[in-house]
Parts: sequence; C-alpha cells; structure tokens
Amino acid sequence: MYTSETETSGTTLAELATERLRMAVLSGAFAEANLTEQLVCARLEMSRTPVRAALQVLAQEGLLSYVPQRGYEVRRQDAGLVAEAYDVRSVLEGLAVRLLAEQGLDRETAAILEACVATGAELLAADTLDVARWREMNAHFHDAIMDAVHNDLLRAASRLAQGVPLAAITVIADLAPKPALGL
Repeated sequence: MYTSETETSGTTLAELATERLRMAVLSGAFAEANLTEQLVCARLEMSRTPVRAALQVLAQEGLLSYVPQRGYEVRRQDAGLVAEAYDVRSVLEGLAVRLLAEQGLDRETAAILEACVATGAELLAADTLDVARWREMNAHFHDAIMDAVHNDLLRAASRLAQGVPLAAITVIADLAPKPALGL
C-alpha cells in the first residue's frame, strides 16, 4: 500500500510550509479575511521565512490574492475557473500519459500506480471517505506519472493548473458510481 512521505522525504521548510498552508486553505481552516505572516506562522507553528515563501507560492498558484498593506486573502473560486482548470489539466495529463505510453512504463512507476489504485479502492470502499488520504494518494499517483515522463515544462504547467481547487472528492465520491479499479 502507498504510505505518506510528506514530512520525511528531504523536503525543505519552504516546501513543507507550502504544502501545510495549501492543505489548510483547501480545508477551509483559513476563512479569515486577512492572512498575515504572523497569523500563518502561529497556526502552522513555523518561522516567517518559509511561511513567506509559502504565501508567495500559493498566490502565484491562484489560491491566495495579495492585498497591499493587509496581507493575503483566500481567493474565491468560481465555477468557470474550475471548469477551465479541468480543461487544462485533462490536456496536460493526457499528454503526460501519451508520452509515458510512448516511452514505456518502468516497473517502479507501475508499482507506485498499482499501490495508489489499491489505496483508492480501499478509500472508496470505506463507509466514510478519508479526504486527506485521498488527496495524498491522488497527488502521489499524478506525480508518479509526471516523474516518469521527465518533462520539466509539462510538470510546471501541470502544477500551475493543479493550484486551482477542483470539485471536492467527497462530492465526486458520493455522486459517482463505484468504479471498477485496475491497471
């Protein structure tokens, strides 16, 4: 099964702060009008330098908006932006899969993808969905494909498109039929 490596994989403090802040924003933990460095530092229990970097990254990704002299605000996402993000991601991920199919899937990547599919099936079969584990597994699945393709420009474009919060997995899991999972 896939296991978490978030905080033990040699990640920098700025990357760790970015991931923690992203998860907090997406989970609604920062609904305040103004996100100041001091507030985020206190909530994440981290110093200002990595938090400042995280705020800038999330603003660049479109999750936050910078308001001069006030700090950052959580950016409201509308249905049009979410639809655009789906369109862009589908093209980029389709390209990544095509490139991977052309170059061939190595055993290590296949094992990672199989573990992610097994974890996804387990999560969907549960009575309640563990959204944090789903997001982590899903990110690991897509990262494995991008890692195997070895295309830095494609990875960068995909990361930008992933910055737009998409439909909640809880809604998707409740509405969609249970898929037949397998590679």
